[in-house]
Amino acid sequence: MIWRGHRRQARPRTAFFLCPTKPVGFSFFKTLLAPATAQFFYIATMIVYKDLITGAELISDSYDLKEIDGIAYEVDCRMINVGGEKFDTGANASAEEAEEGVDDNVQRVNDVIHSFNLEELQGAFPKPVDYGTYLKKYIKTIKAKMVENGSSEEEAAEFEKNANKFTRDVILGTKTIPSDDPAKKPKVKHENFENWEFLGGEGWSGENPGMVMLKNYREDGITPYIVFWKHGLKEEKV
Repeated sequence: MIWRGHRRQARPRTAFFLCPTKPVGFSFFKTLLAPATAQFFYIATMIVYKDLITGAELISDSYDLKEIDGIAYEVDCRMINVGGEKFDTGANASAEEAEEGVDDNVQRVNDVIHSFNLEELQGAFPKPVDYGTYLKKYIKTIKAKMVENGSSEEEAAEFEKNANKFTRDVILGTKTIPSDDPAKKPKVKHENFENWEFLGGEGWSGENPGMVMLKNYREDGITPYIVFWKHGLKEEKV
């Protein structure tokens, strides 16, 4: 199998805000003008979700993570423009040129993929069986990590059961079609598989694979969203 990842230069994403530590009234805002107001504030933290296996940053709580069936998170994405900054070169530019400036190449990108340097795994899983082979190993690894981190064997087994069901019903859309000939086995069709695009975290490798995320589009055909395995994420406050 051949896959091709698209790497991007890492970008800092850490941000913080100053927030009051308790309810305040008008007098607080008067005090806000004084130099000693720092005692009323704390630095709010952001949670970054990392790949449990590789440690790559995959998403943060600055996005709206919607839990699905206790097994996955869905995150809606936006398409944004990157590049295209305008620069005033001065000289004797015409009025029109002076207004427009100089525009470098503008790229239309997915905000989540761009912000977290996710890699598009083109050609990694050409058939459902290829994805199934990867997923079987991934689930086994996550189960072991769960037990290692304090989960019970029962909880790990429940994760495996729910992950397999989610894969069958949502990712693959598996349907069994009875044969007209009773002597023949029913046909199995995977109706959803071709709708998904596969993503890896920064530095994803087929030799040491972490989570493979799945990208699809909402019913409007415009809004992209990405699916993350809930149990394959670890939280880190920054």
